[in-house]
Amino acid sequence: YRGRVLVGDSMSSIEAQQDIRRVGVLGLGLLGRGITASLLAGGLDVVVFDRERAVQAEIEAFLSSVMPEIAAHRPAFASACGTWRDRFTLANTLEPFAACDLVIESVSELLSAKQEVLLALEAIVSSDVPLASNTSALPITELQSGMKYPQRVLGMHWAEPAFATRFLELIGGRQTSTAVLDRMAILGRRLGKEPCIVTDLPGFIVNRLGYATYREAMHLLQT
Repeated sequence: YRGRVLVGDSMSSIEAQQDIRRVGVLGLGLLGRGITASLLAGGLDVVVFDRERAVQAEIEAFLSSVMPEIAAHRPAFASACGTWRDRFTLANTLEPFAACDLVIESVSELLSAKQEVLLALEAIVSSDVPLASNTSALPITELQSGMKYPQRVLGMHWAEPAFATRFLELIGGRQTSTAVLDRMAILGRRLGKEPCIVTDLPGFIVNRLGYATYREAMHLLQT
């Protein structure tokens, strides 16, 4: 699935809507908040958690400010944006994630931190629930190491602001199931994204291209 941009569904739109109903988001930094807003705007039930209480306390004010913005720019999402509070749950522990159909972690970009979180989630959610890591460069194959069900682990690289951009990279590690990647691509399109499925190459696509551009710009400055 190197560089594969999906244009057709592997299941019907009705089946896709039934596939993912409730999503957990762990980590409520800038990207985590934006991811939460995007999911709510897509009509999903969302459970969120952050171990930093100060950060967690800010999420509802953030959502209150951005949901009208999403509704104004994307009329198709306006109805869901108006009812987001009915589908939003602020959790005090990870336990409510047990009822989720997908969990996205968006903690610090540290391999050890993300591995710790994924292992904790694996002990809570069902074996068929995808676990997505919001990472811009960490190897997904390494994140899968030590997991009991590595086939359901994938990378999900969002761009800031996550509720507005169409960008979404879906990265499969060595053991990631193609079916899981396809399910996430269907979800991405439901959220108004243009998902691209890529292999676990260094920097994925956007950073690999970006840093090549940065190097060329620095070279031009030096010459």
